[in-house]
Amino acid sequence: MKKIIVLILLICINSAFAIEINQVLIDPKDESGGEAVELWNPSNAPINISGWYLSTESSEKDAILPENTFIKPNDYFLITDTNWSNSKDNPSWRNADYEQSITLKNENSWVELTNNLGEIIEKASWTKEAGLIKMNNSFINATPQFFDKNTIPLEIIVEKKTDQQFYMLDESNNTGIQINPIAEETKQVPIRIKSEKQPKLEFLEEIFFMNNEKNGYYNSTLELPYYLPANNYSIKIENETINFEYLRLEDYKVITKQLIVKNNGVLELKNTGNVPLNLTLKIELPVNATLKHNILQLNVGEETKFNLEFNIPENIQAGKYQGVLKIE
Repeated sequence: MKKIIVLILLICINSAFAIEINQVLIDPKDESGGEAVELWNPSNAPINISGWYLSTESSEKDAILPENTFIKPNDYFLITDTNWSNSKDNPSWRNADYEQSITLKNENSWVELTNNLGEIIEKASWTKEAGLIKMNNSFINATPQFFDKNTIPLEIIVEKKTDQQFYMLDESNNTGIQINPIAEETKQVPIRIKSEKQPKLEFLEEIFFMNNEKNGYYNSTLELPYYLPANNYSIKIENETINFEYLRLEDYKVITKQLIVKNNGVLELKNTGNVPLNLTLKIELPVNATLKHNILQLNVGEETKFNLEFNIPENIQAGKYQGVLKIE
């Protein structure tokens, strides 16, 4: 009978020493309630851990487990700060098996698990250099995950799918790619392509290589002058062609600041858009004067002086008359 009793005691002692520190959360987002230590029972028997305690650099008995505390076979036991349910870094982590205020330092420190006989069961220590948690000359997970055992952590990576190999600025909600010019400025259009080799780009019979590479993506800029005629264009990168539309820009600049008319006057204009312009002139004067020609034409990029001739009736008295010239 005594041999049987001794045999049972030996089994209990061996099982108790099977308890391991499985995971440690030392630097949570909320230091006041987010720290945790997880124990693991890898044996096939339940283990009584009543009166066991965690020792830390801050306190010899930082957390003391209450009476009638057991870890089931091949199961885990989570010791956390108080208010764990509200302070844990991940809301989907499981609830604590036991809560008590604990203090784990973030750098170069340790935590020990000691049984009710004062025997150190296991110690986990960590260093500042790499955030590693070392235990029994091996390293445990420095980024713990406290999920239920029937919960599988899931990570979803969503990638934007496209039929094109590369991306460029699209300024319209219409089908296809549309780009708006800017009056008197060169349009900088970013181009981005993921490629295993340096891409070659062809545009308007010119060829250049994209060389700004980062994380497998090559980046470049397509320069479109404002006077490039509105039209459909194509870019060829390697063996793929992308079409885009350079939209119409009807814009002009009035060079003349003041028009002084003595039977005729000189008006200077510049076409700062990318389409030919037909401009209509209207005058507003307190006398009955009219323009002999009120339609002006400007080609793309053209800057021209127009000689304006006026029809002024002979019965108008000599003098200065103020008015405005409108361009539409």
